[in-house]
Amino acid sequence: MRSRPEAMFLVVLTLLLWAAHSLSASAQGEAIDVRPGSPVVAKALETVMADPNLATREKTRILKWRGSGAPSSDAPAWMQLTALIARWIAESSRLLIWTAAIIGALLLAFYLLRSSRTRAREDIEELSSLTPTHVRELDIRPDTLPHDIGAAAEAAWEKGDCRAAVSLLYRGLLSRLVHRYRVPIRDSSTEGDCLRLASAKAPARPAEYASDVVEVWQRFVYGHLSLEDEHVRRLCAEFGPSLDGQSCGSSLGANGAA
Repeated sequence: MRSRPEAMFLVVLTLLLWAAHSLSASAQGEAIDVRPGSPVVAKALETVMADPNLATREKTRILKWRGSGAPSSDAPAWMQLTALIARWIAESSRLLIWTAAIIGALLLAFYLLRSSRTRAREDIEELSSLTPTHVRELDIRPDTLPHDIGAAAEAAWEKGDCRAAVSLLYRGLLSRLVHRYRVPIRDSSTEGDCLRLASAKAPARPAEYASDVVEVWQRFVYGHLSLEDEHVRRLCAEFGPSLDGQSCGSSLGANGAA
């Protein structure tokens, strides 16, 4: 079989010989018909087309997917179902992503809320377990104290029961520091410990009032010294305003303040 360059060379050579023959015939006075469809032109085209190296017509086979991606109708049912599910997932991927994100956010919020409630409950239980009911031999539970501690202490003082009056003021002070201001006083804390903790944890006014009450308590219990009437009455009147945030003349129960 000839190569394509060689075949082209032969075609050009044939055309040149034919052209030379035509010129020679014209010179001799012979008329040659070279119009399209004439026998001479038809014979030349037949010669060229007969050469397999110059064939201009080819048959091409094109492969196509049947059904444009859809499974063949004669495919098994499970394959058709799988293809439909895969197509639905591909088309619904954005919706599925947003749905998963919303569900994840709701689960995270629920977990954080539940964790915070659990932590708060644990903190309350821990605080309750650390809160003392007594400081040394003194009972500081709110339900064991009078409704109005200042008024009760003043009434005891007027009756001449000095120890009961001073004890109520000191017990009430410790109860308020522990339950209202969360001062970490323990059952073994001394008066000095209570003052240091109150100065560090309580606001300024309760801390100053605590210093006055502890001083009176130590003078009376340990020093066995007499107390000034005016000083004790002032401590009784200032108990509510200093520790419960009351204005003078008003009262607040121990249970509500604790």
